[in-house]
Amino acid sequence: MGIYSCSAWKPVHVAASLESGGATAHMALYVANTSMMTLHCDGKVGIGTAAPAAKLHLYGTASG
Repeated sequence: MGIYSCSAWKPVHVAASLESGGATAHMALYVANTSMMTLHCDGKVGIGTAAPAAKLHLYGTASG
């Protein structure tokens, strides 16, 4: 049994990665096998990107 998003019942999962030394540790939220949000060990958060370049890095278009 998985967790599902509210949009068209796409599967959602969370993954964590830790490479040698911990310098590249991160956690990511995926929807339908696409990374939607990434939290790196240095505190940077990426929404719409897996490689945040700032404390909060937004990628894409915003509306509303």
